[in-house]
Amino acid sequence: MLKPMLLALTLAAVAPTSAAKPPLQIAEMGPKIDPIRMCAVKTVNGKLQMVGDWVPYNSFSGRSGESCLYDCYGRAWGPGSTGDPIGGNTMPCSAAFGLSASSRWYFGGDYYNPNMVEDLTVWNSGMIESINAGLWWLNDPTQSRHLILAFLLSEDPIDVPCSLSPDSNAYPSPNEGVVLDFGMVLGSNTGYFPIDATGIIVLGATMPVNQDGAASYRAIIAEDFDTITGAFTLSSGPCQFMLWGAGTIRNDGLNACGDQTSISYDDDNPTDGVLDAPGECYDNAFGVCPDPLGKMVAYCGATYCCAGICPTNTNSLYSPQNYGISGTASGTPWAWALSSATGGWEMCDSHVPGVTSGGSSLALAEAFANSINTALNSSGVACTATIYAWADAPNPPDATLHISTSMPDLFDLSVGPSGACIPDLCCVCPGPCFFNPQIRLLCPSDFNGDGFVVGDDFDGYVAAFESGDAVADFNYDGFVTGDDFDSFVAAFEVGC
Repeated sequence: MLKPMLLALTLAAVAPTSAAKPPLQIAEMGPKIDPIRMCAVKTVNGKLQMVGDWVPYNSFSGRSGESCLYDCYGRAWGPGSTGDPIGGNTMPCSAAFGLSASSRWYFGGDYYNPNMVEDLTVWNSGMIESINAGLWWLNDPTQSRHLILAFLLSEDPIDVPCSLSPDSNAYPSPNEGVVLDFGMVLGSNTGYFPIDATGIIVLGATMPVNQDGAASYRAIIAEDFDTITGAFTLSSGPCQFMLWGAGTIRNDGLNACGDQTSISYDDDNPTDGVLDAPGECYDNAFGVCPDPLGKMVAYCGATYCCAGICPTNTNSLYSPQNYGISGTASGTPWAWALSSATGGWEMCDSHVPGVTSGGSSLALAEAFANSINTALNSSGVACTATIYAWADAPNPPDATLHISTSMPDLFDLSVGPSGACIPDLCCVCPGPCFFNPQIRLLCPSDFNGDGFVVGDDFDGYVAAFESGDAVADFNYDGFVTGDDFDSFVAAFEVGC
């Protein structure tokens, strides 16, 4: 039995015995490989669990808004970026080591390290849109093997003095992560495989919230993942992540981000599924270029989907805009955005987890409202006092989503598939738009949002008007006056 661990890791039957790290070598890029499916995982009661089902992988194009969350990979950022490893030839120290653009370091073709932990000291928070990695794996084009990669993120750091083990009870479990299944992969002559897995935002994984400048991630190279137990079977042949430097120390002109210390844990002494200190805690300052080295991994964000600005807080919530949701849940995630040109604010969520297939319209509306109420602005703060959404079902089986803001102006709600951003969303103005399944803007004179304009709406409005409630500001001018009453009566008489 292995000692207590945060993850269940087992060795394949033919795992080799590890020795001390061999000398560093330089390799050039081989063929890119893509996963065939992916899933999200998180820790529940100390156990790693799969979240939802496997999601088929589809490579997404149009990376113009992708942003850097952390880069120890070496890639371009911004319009036209491809995710290829570059920059090896643009550092001041490149010529001394004969580095080309895609050159990366590794410990030779026989080194075996399928399980490792790296720390993070500088990174950007946000949802993960894609993951880049460089992998040394199966440098034999006549052989193939099942390949699974896992990237598991924790809000807690590794033990830099190397006095504790990440697998000891003192080391916390990862909060969440991503598992990529590549299926059977044929080896190559070079052995150096770059990976550019995009569209990961549909899984909803996020970088740790940066509260104290210390976090970590675990990377695993496996050949099996048990979705019931959460256990990985480590890869059975020589393998390792390629090595590069964190963005801020490379000075390669790529405008990257992120940093880490020189310390990492590598499961190589021996490779047994357990990370031991101090025997498997290493200082990666080797005096090469760049220095220090870290695992060749980048996390890329989708923080570009909206400005992330809350409405101005006026200490009031004005008349809600009401939306009717019809049909049952499809089980797929979705995206939304709220924006006001006149108010100068914009909020969004590019990934709302899908409601169980067949779920009611009310369940969808409640999930939608919860996402709106918990969405974070560009400073990582929810618009608690300035946007409020709630759901009910006055006319089942349809449901109503109510959205009220602290500014007396009209706004637009747009919806679409997970990962989509403005302008690729459908504006519910008035709709219908099909998100999961369909939503439409209800009539302004439908004061209670039940889908009908009847006497109850008139009575409800009169009561709000007589009390001076901000929700009676029907013309959105910031005041409750006779003009609002007249406008509402006119709209009520027209009906829908």
